[in-house]
Amino acid sequence: MRACALVVLLLLTAPRARAAEGASFLAVGAGARALALGGAYTALADDADAIYWNPAGLARVERREIAASHAELAQGSHHDFLAYAQPFPSGVLAGA
Repeated sequence: MRACALVVLLLLTAPRARAAEGASFLAVGAGARALALGGAYTALADDADAIYWNPAGLARVERREIAASHAELAQGSHHDFLAYAQPFPSGVLAGA
């Protein structure tokens, strides 16, 4: 009975482990400053990278900014990010 319960437990936990590994490329992130902080950047975002981490941070952009990042990932895939932020008296125009 114990062996049967162990097999059932292993079968139920195996698909979850594979699913977490399969989507790890989605957690790459953008911007050297944010990645150096381990992704803990949402409260600090005050530059063009804020459009990725926390768009509300764009309100603190004081000058025109361009941000670009490139990351080589496994199996020949890569992650590219390009953002632009332009402050105006009435708000900020940004795109990524």
